[in-house]
Amino acid sequence: IIVIDVRSDEEWVSGHVAGATHIPHTDISQTISETAPDKDAPVLLYCRSGGRASNAANSLISLGYSDVRVLTSGGFAELREAGVATN
Repeated sequence: IIVIDVRSDEEWVSGHVAGATHIPHTDISQTISETAPDKDAPVLLYCRSGGRASNAANSLISLGYSDVRVLTSGGFAELREAGVATN
């Protein structure tokens, strides 16, 4: 699974999921092929609450990505509480 944090640079620096790649939602269409060249690979997107990740997911789907998922329940705060995110 390719995990992508679509939050802002400032949010990324404040903490993120270990092993995640940072691609701001505004840049995802232009740069996703560098991180996920296989359009059938599973991609998990997250942001603070799900809105930006959902927009990014729609962009990826329109580019032909077939297995795109969005973490919406609790977003990044939930990941931090679960101990999955780094500081």
